[in-house]
Amino acid sequence: LSPVEKVALIDLEGTLTTGDNYVPRNPDPEHVYRLFDGEEFQVKTNLGYWSGLHLLAGERPAEYFKRVDRWKNGQISREEFEEKNIELMNKLIGRTESNTAEELIEWYNGQFLDLREQSMEIIDAFKDKGYKTAIISHTSQSLSERAAEELEIDFVVPTWRFKTEHGKFRYVDKTVYADDKSEILNHLRQNGVKEIAFIGNGKNDIDIAEKADISYMIENKDGIRYKDIDAETGSFEEVLEKIKNDKEGGK
Repeated sequence: LSPVEKVALIDLEGTLTTGDNYVPRNPDPEHVYRLFDGEEFQVKTNLGYWSGLHLLAGERPAEYFKRVDRWKNGQISREEFEEKNIELMNKLIGRTESNTAEELIEWYNGQFLDLREQSMEIIDAFKDKGYKTAIISHTSQSLSERAAEELEIDFVVPTWRFKTEHGKFRYVDKTVYADDKSEILNHLRQNGVKEIAFIGNGKNDIDIAEKADISYMIENKDGIRYKDIDAETGSFEEVLEKIKNDKEGGK
């Protein structure tokens, strides 16, 4: 990262995107395609980026998150967890019209990315205040890069991505920022950044929000006591207005 004075770190899912990817409870792979075709479901549950990919490959969200818990609880190793992921992704190539891993990810990213109509206004508001803008997200780095290209964001903080070879998925390349977003703060400050702003919305954003110099949190997740977070909070529209009008910062 090149030394700059001010950097605005921006979460992707639920912040720049609507986060409104819903499928029925206990869904089947076909529900992902129907979602991408614009169908809405009455009884529904949110579908995240990774759980959506795994559902397409035949692993339901409940099964996927059970396996995530087994990994985090030490019942299986990270290597076992990721080997299973790679196996599922390679099987998925043959079940779609994509002929290679690269084509599959490009197609999926294009279908999954649901940027807010006003997302560019967040970027412009920070740029007007002299910030370099960056996406930091636990989602796929390739999805973040697609969003950054569409929104003319300056850079993407590397988290993790699939590495491919000869059209197949091979392994997952993961950085320190994939597990702890707040690690980037120390690295930016060590590189001469004097002011860091952050905007997010989820539980995994709380730590970085409280450590950044200026923070905003969009209130759109259940189970989070936003008023207890050391940040400016509110609906997307309210937070956007605070960013535009804030002269002293969000804290």
